[in-house]
Amino acid sequence: MDLLLEIGTEEIPAADLDQAMEQLYVAFVELKQEQHFDFDEKKIEVMGTPRRLAVYVRDFPGKQDDIVSDKVKGPPVAAAFRGGKPTQAATGFAKAQGIKLSDLTTEKTDKGEYVFAVRTKPGLPSKKVLTQALPQVLASIEFKKSMRWKDSVRFIRPIRWLVALLGSEVVPFKYAGLKASNKTYGHRLLANKEFAIKNASVYKKVMKDAHVVVEPQKRARSIEKHFGALKEGIVDIDNPRVQKTFCEVINLVENPGIIIGQFEKKFLKLPPIVIETVLQSHQRYFPILNKTKSKLTNNFLVVQNGSAKNKSVIKRGHEKVVNARLEDGEFFVAEDKQRTLSSRVKELRGIVFHEGLGNLLDKTKRLQFIVKKIATDLSLSKKRTEDVSRAAYLAKADLLTSMVAEFDELQGAIGAQYAENEGESKEVIAAIREQYQPRSASDTTPKSQAGIILAIADRIDTLCAYVSKGIVPTSTGDPYALRRQATGLVDILFESGLELSIPWLTKTSYKRLAKDFSQIDDLDSVVSKVFELVNQRIEFLLLKTGIDYDIIRSVAALRVERPVEFRQRSFALQSIRNNSPTILQDLVTVYNRAFRIADRKQGTTVNKSLLVDSAEIALYKELMGTEKKVDKLAAANDFLSALKELAAMRKTVDIFFDEVLVMAKEKSLKRNRHALLNRFVDTCLKVADLSKIVKSN
Repeated sequence: MDLLLEIGTEEIPAADLDQAMEQLYVAFVELKQEQHFDFDEKKIEVMGTPRRLAVYVRDFPGKQDDIVSDKVKGPPVAAAFRGGKPTQAATGFAKAQGIKLSDLTTEKTDKGEYVFAVRTKPGLPSKKVLTQALPQVLASIEFKKSMRWKDSVRFIRPIRWLVALLGSEVVPFKYAGLKASNKTYGHRLLANKEFAIKNASVYKKVMKDAHVVVEPQKRARSIEKHFGALKEGIVDIDNPRVQKTFCEVINLVENPGIIIGQFEKKFLKLPPIVIETVLQSHQRYFPILNKTKSKLTNNFLVVQNGSAKNKSVIKRGHEKVVNARLEDGEFFVAEDKQRTLSSRVKELRGIVFHEGLGNLLDKTKRLQFIVKKIATDLSLSKKRTEDVSRAAYLAKADLLTSMVAEFDELQGAIGAQYAENEGESKEVIAAIREQYQPRSASDTTPKSQAGIILAIADRIDTLCAYVSKGIVPTSTGDPYALRRQATGLVDILFESGLELSIPWLTKTSYKRLAKDFSQIDDLDSVVSKVFELVNQRIEFLLLKTGIDYDIIRSVAALRVERPVEFRQRSFALQSIRNNSPTILQDLVTVYNRAFRIADRKQGTTVNKSLLVDSAEIALYKELMGTEKKVDKLAAANDFLSALKELAAMRKTVDIFFDEVLVMAKEKSLKRNRHALLNRFVDTCLKVADLSKIVKSN
């Protein structure tokens, strides 16, 4: 039989629907494990629309698995059975445990094979278990913002009905003042009535009759099909902004219908970014390009909730809204053209950056200082340095434009458009446009050199400034989104490959900040806190890419200052673990052996005249050669080859430990041998602290 759970609600915000479905899937996997149900997790299907969340499980068992309630170890098998027949030891053990002799089991342990008495508790009927468990499933779903009602029940939106079926039987649980039944409701506009579900297996058919496309994937395919059939042009589904709108719209409708609208052609003179923002960010409509994707048409596509009969009236309504918004945009663009970006810069002193940290004109001056320092460090040409400095000067000027006042998401983009109109260089235009990238985890990083430098400068200035005032993220809050700033900084450095040091960037930023403000924390404190914050984000991002936590710790222990180098070291270790695990194991083994025995107080200076044993002489010679190779490879960031060179020393190190007494009675020999081991440890530390590696594949 099949299991169905449906939670009917008021309209769930599009941004929360995917998260809720993910949590429901996890909740049912946990239900399987905790309640001892035997079914295939691949048969869990989670669905959702703005008005409902549903879980459908095919071939759900009629009862729990029997549960082991007690397991008692008895005599060894050799004592319990002889010639295949039970001895008095087996008979007595079974009698003492109150079970049949035939119910005894055998099991291999680290001490040999033993007899066990296992008592099991029969599993309960699924319906009985689910009556108690399903309310807990609902209560486990969490949202960033929830509503409270009915006995302080928390959910994203008020729950209006509950369906719970095991086969054809209702699972009669109660939640939020409602009792589960087999009654659901259809599409609010196309079939606004009650529908009975006779069996969980017919749920999708009932939904189809109710004009509800309950599977998000089907709604997506339906919309894409409409995109492909367009005669008016093309919806550029490969565009990241269009993809974002597409994902949102899927979760805004229960039955997608399509309307094609037109706005007045005169508005095509507006910057394309303005039209796209009005259509997508404000209305969740899709711009339509010409067949070659070279320019916008005056057509747009609306995904509506159902195929209404009076489409012409609805179409006029959409067109009226878009034309009004574009008319506003036209007015603001015309108003903004009255002044250049550079003429607005001085007025940035009227916008406070943060209390005690001046205004945006102060920040602009700091950005100019930082980008010039970075440009010098990267040996940029005079022209490139002038471009990035000019971009920093104009970067925040569009915050004073009417367009950004009305459409705040256009900051940077509209500034770049105005900079292009005013004849600024391509590098300056690109930098202004890209300065806020990445805006989110799914966004791209800047691609132009000037954009990369400006974005780095902007983020390090923000981090340094706030931290200098004692403002750092805590476990309970991050009101100024400093973690996001740090994550963006690391993302940019990772993608660009620029080997910039975080302490150096922080000191550079602090130097200019301290020139204007004296009431800030001391340099060492700020550098340390910014470094720790950025390193936390490095570790977070590397974990997301599949780097094991112990590997990250082994690199973090070295306090690597350059994020790009941190990643390269981590990737090298992970590569060896994934592809040649024995090499990593060899290296960790010899490192830990040396690390545990060596006395770090004895230093690393080895006296060659005190090397008397052939094994220690061999180790010294090989180590000197390996040390030079590792130095050269590490300088070239070839940490993978460096690790392989170190791992190749295992045999020599093992022979040393087998044949040489490190704790020699003669103090000079003892000190020299400790120094030799310390030298080996330090050579390994040029790549990672291998003592932090706690697991191996």
